[in-house]
Amino acid sequence: MTRARPWSNTFSATGSVWSEIWPQLLAAGEFGSGSAIFEEQLNLLEKAGVFTALVPEEYGGFEMEGPAALAVIEDLAYINGTLGWTACVGVAGGLFSFELPPAGAHEIWSDSNPLISYAGANSGTLTPSGDGFTLSGSWDMASGVTHASWVALGCTVEGGHPAATAVALVHRSECRLGPPWVPVGLAGASTAPVSIDAVPVPRQRITFDVTDEQNSHTRRRYRFLIPSAMGAVSLGIGFACLDSLASRQVRPDAEQMKHQLLGHSYAQLLAARSFLHEATADVWRRASRGQASELEPNARQRLAATHAAHVANQVADAASRLGGMAAITQGTSTSERWLEARTITANITVGDLYYRVYGGVAADGRAPLSWP
Repeated sequence: MTRARPWSNTFSATGSVWSEIWPQLLAAGEFGSGSAIFEEQLNLLEKAGVFTALVPEEYGGFEMEGPAALAVIEDLAYINGTLGWTACVGVAGGLFSFELPPAGAHEIWSDSNPLISYAGANSGTLTPSGDGFTLSGSWDMASGVTHASWVALGCTVEGGHPAATAVALVHRSECRLGPPWVPVGLAGASTAPVSIDAVPVPRQRITFDVTDEQNSHTRRRYRFLIPSAMGAVSLGIGFACLDSLASRQVRPDAEQMKHQLLGHSYAQLLAARSFLHEATADVWRRASRGQASELEPNARQRLAATHAAHVANQVADAASRLGGMAAITQGTSTSERWLEARTITANITVGDLYYRVYGGVAADGRAPLSWP
């Protein structure tokens, strides 16, 4: 049985329906990350309203603060990385409730708790058609798409519209899905290519990235939470690795090594967690107040998300090495968590380059690279 962590437990301590769902998720056990999330777990997450954690109350959501939502994602990733990743995708999808016109947000969220997949690359073309638009294109990767009800797709805008790019939300039934992506870790995250051809999209389901820099920032100001959510998944996996190691018997001559590794690794993870929550809370407050985007706080928040993912990966690797052959045997919880942690660091959203980005900001006051 997975044991609780005293420094988190946000999910289980909310005092709402979530506290009822938590024991059921635990009872489901640590289902293997190599298999798809079962319908039972998805139904529990939807029933609990996890995918509407950030959605405003007027649309039926919980309207949580960003850092609190990170703790929920971390708790779920502690049970299983794929479960946490699916929660990450669903929570992040709720961010579009801040960007869409009210009619579009009501259409999507008012009577359901949908999971929204997101393919952020501008790989589609949005073309004016009557009072709305049509969307065509192909996207290499949309995480969570086979579980999703809606898909948010990045695109360029044709026809002289003042916005150069946009994100359009379409129902998953209007998408053609390619063969699922099967990574070595988080294999149940239901990621697949997406393509559509001339699908009508009403204006109310489109969020335009307008050309005016400040106006664009105001509409998109909460998307920064996406890398933080990925970092939270990594932290949950890292803490699960360490708690598993703490309860594992080792040879008497390795006991002191185990204690040293545990103390050092818990310190690393707890520090990374504090950094992530502090940096995220700072940028969340700025966004909530409608303040202009500033380079250093934004770069620091991205650094914190990247650092959380990479520290968790280092901790999982160290725990795996101490566990010996048993820890790298296929199908064991330690090996699966190690692969999950490593898989997240391969995502460009929390890629190693963000150490260099923040280094450039600290040294020269400017970002040396464009930010993917």
